Amino acid sequence: MAKFFSVIIKLLTGVFISAALTLLLIMFTPSIFNKALGLWIETLPSFKYVSYQVTSKQELADRFGLETKDDDVALFSQLQDSLPDTKDKSSPFFRFLTVHAYPTPCSFTLIGIHRTIDVTWQIEGLRCKGKEACELAKTQQICPDKKKHDK
Repeated sequence: MAKFFSVIIKLLTGVFISAALTLLLIMFTPSIFNKALGLWIETLPSFKYVSYQVTSKQELADRFGLETKDDDVALFSQLQDSLPDTKDKSSPFFRFLTVHAYPTPCSFTLIGIHRTIDVTWQIEGLRCKGKEACELAKTQQICPDKKKHDK
């Protein structure tokens, strides 16, 4: 029985190391990351996620009228300061903001800036559940209330 668990642990360790190396390869190789990002964006439901843009950091700064700096931290900070109601959902691989009720009341915007590769993405979507609710959010600005967390 101990030999069985030893084999299982070695197998799981090998799978974990393989998955981690694959993730690192995808995250730090620009062409592979761009293709993976494009595939992920294309699989989002079109009735909820209405538009997206994948650009460079300079183009993102120009779109939001920010001072262009080589410092990603400063760019991210300026972006966060210029947008209303932002939430920082960054990870070790990219800086990530969610913006609620932007650009319209029933929508949200997701903005990501890769930490090492010159790529950013902006995804706009509707705050809704299901096709009918998304159609109402798009045409009549009827959307569900935000969840409130009582502390």
